[in-house]
Amino acid sequence: MKRWLIALLSVLMCVSLLAACTGGGGNNSGNTNNNNTTTNNNSGGGSSNTGGGSNAGTTPAPADDGPAFEWAIDTNLSGEITMWSFLIGNPVFADLLPEFNKVYPNIKVNIVEIEFGEMHDNLQNTLAAGSGAPDIALVEEGQFGRYNYGGMLEDLLQAPYNVGRLKDLIPEYNWTRWQSVDGKHLYGMPWDITPLVTYYRADIIEELGFPSDPAEFGEYIKDPENWITLGEALKASGRYLLEFRDLPVQWAANQYGYFNSNLEWQRNQEDLISLMETSLRTQQLGHSAEVSVYWEEGQQYLEQGKLPLIVLGSFAARELSNWVPDQAGKWRVTNAPLGVKGGQGGSSFVIPAQSKNKEAAYAFIEWMNLSEEAWKVFSSERYSIQSGYKHIWEKEWYQNSTNSFLGGQRDIELYSSLSDTILPKKLTRLDGRAYDEIWLPSILAAFDNYTDPRAALQQIQEDIYTVLGPDIEKFKQELAQ
Repeated sequence: MKRWLIALLSVLMCVSLLAACTGGGGNNSGNTNNNNTTTNNNSGGGSSNTGGGSNAGTTPAPADDGPAFEWAIDTNLSGEITMWSFLIGNPVFADLLPEFNKVYPNIKVNIVEIEFGEMHDNLQNTLAAGSGAPDIALVEEGQFGRYNYGGMLEDLLQAPYNVGRLKDLIPEYNWTRWQSVDGKHLYGMPWDITPLVTYYRADIIEELGFPSDPAEFGEYIKDPENWITLGEALKASGRYLLEFRDLPVQWAANQYGYFNSNLEWQRNQEDLISLMETSLRTQQLGHSAEVSVYWEEGQQYLEQGKLPLIVLGSFAARELSNWVPDQAGKWRVTNAPLGVKGGQGGSSFVIPAQSKNKEAAYAFIEWMNLSEEAWKVFSSERYSIQSGYKHIWEKEWYQNSTNSFLGGQRDIELYSSLSDTILPKKLTRLDGRAYDEIWLPSILAAFDNYTDPRAALQQIQEDIYTVLGPDIEKFKQELAQ
């Protein structure tokens, strides 16, 4: 039950108020349903019920220092659309609608909230059935591989969307992960981006004699020997360096995903070997608490100062402010440790090919991603959603945003600087099985037995091709058609 709960929660981490953990080897892909379903592609971008839409965009009034781009959909378009969201009880999208309707006054948007697992299952079922899907769905990164093939979703590179014109505004990481596996189609609209970062109690770190300034501390924890020295100091004071023993390996592995565009295994990398060696040392030294901050016990450790350092996606300042509000001003944020440059979580907006209001659906999606008005809501401390668009990063109001929980630190400036360094990766329908059946149990067994890291990772690769080989070949054949 513990592993299932961790994996399920981890997929919610970047956008939901129920954000998640990666503890015990948490998986960024979550527990996916890998039924190989397809549906007929009736795409082509046309809207059959939008009431007079046109592909001729009108130019918004950009800020003086902003890029000039055109809305793909005429702002005089009218229609009604439905969006499925798994953010239960989160009013973020409803908060946006008044501003959206100032630009598109004749489009009515209905937000339907559905529990996370049920929503993603329902979407897959309706896509397979050819009817019943919404006009828009918010899809989490770990679930996206269930839909990014077979023409079930609109290819946003095609007219009338033409999202390729926005590519220069989007980091490669946030562009690549929402493509089809072969890179020929863009099935998800890039939205948020959540770099992996380190949140830490600056007062405790300073008390123990380490540099507490974010830039200095971030530089210090890049070095493996410094990381172990910090772990020893925390242990001596009755504290812990890590939630779970294998987390550094999981952070690093998530940089690469599972498979590349040729469906070749990606988690047998030299840096994973060295990080696993470091993690085996920290395990031997007893540096991990073996609890998650998403458990009651883990939150008690936060309150008691036993976990003065956590590594999560850039949403976690919001979570910490809810868990330990009395510690406001004591926490800071810096880069991830050990040289890891990864992301953690994220979501995308997709348009099912069967939608009858495609142009109106895209109008809402595009406005949410391109407009400053939307990002002033998304990036507020209440929601802590980081923009995946460079033209927003460049805005003075965005860069100068401060976080009161983090002692007034300009955390968004840090997140933006890290976002462009994240390695691009692919998401596939095989990721969930690779994680559940092979990767996680094998990594934990390697830690249990202190297996040589190089041998462990090589064996995992062999097991991947043994167990998933037929499915890999079948998928390759589908992509070649």
